[in-house]
Amino acid sequence: MGLFKRKKQEEFMETSEVIKDIKRKIPEYKGYRDLEDRLETDKQFRSYIVKQLKDISNDFAEIVGKLIEVRMLNAWGTCDKILKEIKEIEKKVRAPDYRHTTFFENPRLEGLDISVIYILESEAFKILDDIKVIGEEILGYLREANYENIDQLISQVFQLTNNLIKLLNDRIELIASFEIIGF
Repeated sequence: MGLFKRKKQEEFMETSEVIKDIKRKIPEYKGYRDLEDRLETDKQFRSYIVKQLKDISNDFAEIVGKLIEVRMLNAWGTCDKILKEIKEIEKKVRAPDYRHTTFFENPRLEGLDISVIYILESEAFKILDDIKVIGEEILGYLREANYENIDQLISQVFQLTNNLIKLLNDRIELIASFEIIGF
């Protein structure tokens, strides 16, 4: 049974579009298949997320400033909430709460099919990309003094931010659950 699981995961690592997407973002990404790569892979994932959040945070700091200039106070309030959420996500990603998981050091978990972790990480990258694109679109509209779609776009970013929070929490819960499976 362990051999089947191992083979299945190796095939997933070699053929999965999810893994290929992740490796486009983090070329040195090795995945969680091998025990010695797990902790480093987790650090790479978290570092990439933090970098993206900093870029997005810079964009939204500029958006907040421009919204204040043009006195779009309703949109400013929502953007300010988004900015605070992004800072909270960054803080949480920097110091993840996996509780006392054995996932990073238990060799008995090597045969476990953990492909869902890759899916969650890939989805996080997609959400971050979407937030970045919409943030740049908002900045473009503000620079052009075109305020027509700003509220709708900000609402989309707010929803995406909430989705990112949920997804990252799900990832933390999944990794923490491997402690239970490992014994």
